[in-house]
Amino acid sequence: ILLRSAISRDVLRQVTAATYHQVWWPHHDREVYTDRMPVWDAKAGTFTDPDTGTPLTGWDEALDVMDSVDDLEPAYVIRFGERMDPGHMKGYIPGPKADRAIGYVTKYLTKSISEVLDTESARTAIHYDRLHDELCKT
Repeated sequence: ILLRSAISRDVLRQVTAATYHQVWWPHHDREVYTDRMPVWDAKAGTFTDPDTGTPLTGWDEALDVMDSVDDLEPAYVIRFGERMDPGHMKGYIPGPKADRAIGYVTKYLTKSISEVLDTESARTAIHYDRLHDELCKT
């Protein structure tokens, strides 16, 4: 996390530990269209099933379904958890030192985007493989 603020480290740790995002729609554990993708119907203004021509569920319709079901589970929940290392939290007063820190972070973030990700962690390797597999489908 990189931010410019007067927020205490304790508050940042608490907020990070409590931060999550729920992915609700569409569920991604069952592929529906693998060989033939939905077709855009310009007249209807929506995507349709390539075989039946039936309009696909739109965002508003999906939200209505979600509102009508009491025990609906999100497709996925992403959490920061308590992985924030207070040793990496640094505070800078605006000025040359802060400018250098921002330049450093920008340089290495940009550089790291182009690098191949290798890891010795089985958990991270599984995550990379799963992410790659999912991105190949988009």
